Amino acid sequence: MSDEEPDLIQGGIDLLLHFGELKKGSYIARKLCNSTLGIYASAEYLYRNGTPECPDDLNAHTCIHYTSEDFVVISRRDGGDRHSVAVNKRFLSKSIPALVNVAEQGVGLVFINTICTLTKSDSLVRVLPDYVSEGEPLFAAYSNRHALSNCARVVMDYAVARAEAFDDC
Repeated sequence: MSDEEPDLIQGGIDLLLHFGELKKGSYIARKLCNSTLGIYASAEYLYRNGTPECPDDLNAHTCIHYTSEDFVVISRRDGGDRHSVAVNKRFLSKSIPALVNVAEQGVGLVFINTICTLTKSDSLVRVLPDYVSEGEPLFAAYSNRHALSNCARVVMDYAVARAEAFDDC
C-alpha cells in the first residue's frame, strides 16, 4: 500500500489499484468506479465536540483533509442540496492511512474516500451520512510491456466485480 504512484516495471508490480488519474501514460488503465468522500469521526471526538446536524455545522468543527482548500463542496447523496462549506483544518495529508489514524485519535472530522473506510477502519462513525463530496475515481493499471499474469487477472476480475457493488460507483 502506498499513497504514491509507483513505477510498475521497476517495482515488479503486476497490478496497481490507484485513486485518481495516473501520471504515467505508459500503463494500461481501467477505471473501476467513481468514488465519494464521506465525513467520519471517532466516537471520542463526537462525544467531546458534538455531532454536526447539517452541513453548515462543519465550519465549527476541526477537520482533517487531503486538500489544502479552505472549503469543501458537499451535496446530498440523492443529488440535491449542494453546499460549499468553510472548514477549519488542523491536519492535512495525502496519506489515507495517516488521515484514518489521526481521525481515530480523535483529532477531528475526516473527509475520506467511502471505499477506503470499508477496508481501513471500523472505529470511525459516519457523520452526515446523507452528504458526500466528490472523490477521485478508482483505477486498475498494469504495465503495457506484459500481459497480466493469471494471478493478477483474478485480482483484477475480483476488483471489477467488487467495484460494481459499491453504492458510490
